[in-house]
Amino acid sequence: MKLTAYVTDGHTIDIRPAPAERPWMDETENRHAYRYLPLTMANAHGWEILCTDGFSAIWTGSRGLDAVTVTPDVGAAPVALSHF
Repeated sequence: MKLTAYVTDGHTIDIRPAPAERPWMDETENRHAYRYLPLTMANAHGWEILCTDGFSAIWTGSRGLDAVTVTPDVGAAPVALSHF
């Protein structure tokens, strides 16, 4: 698989395939999370974008650019924003 990311502001990023298994899924009773096919498929085909600084992203569930709020961690540079 190949994923291309376009950096618009000079930051550098590292992208890698996401692991198919997740600790939180392992911790579900009898690993039941792995029996939910859409979640398992998403994990198997997902990507991790590793950032130099932390941030939180919240989506309200509504439409529009203001539906997504991206907040850098305290003291961190703003490395992520929403284009959707």
